[in-house]
Amino acid sequence: MIMNCWEYKNCGWEEGGRNAVKHGTCPAYPHFGKHCARIEYTLCDGVVESTFAQKLTHCIRCNFYNSHFYDKAYQGFRIDIILPGFARCAVDPFIHNEKSE
Repeated sequence: MIMNCWEYKNCGWEEGGRNAVKHGTCPAYPHFGKHCARIEYTLCDGVVESTFAQKLTHCIRCNFYNSHFYDKAYQGFRIDIILPGFARCAVDPFIHNEKSE
């Protein structure tokens, strides 16, 4: 079963969530919650995660990303890449969010 990051982490950044009411929704909401590591400027653990390159080390250590709920095969991309010194990580810097432009 695949689920959205806000369901797994219970962060409150989804529409109507406890944090979104005051600050707005996370860029992963509503379409990218199953593969949020690929989305720039997500609101993870109360911190704005910026570009893909800058958030990569945080994402590969994330409990949600490493769970069986995260969709690592999104859109048929092969996203499990081994990088020197890192565990498995998502690599798709071409998906951009409206807030990053």
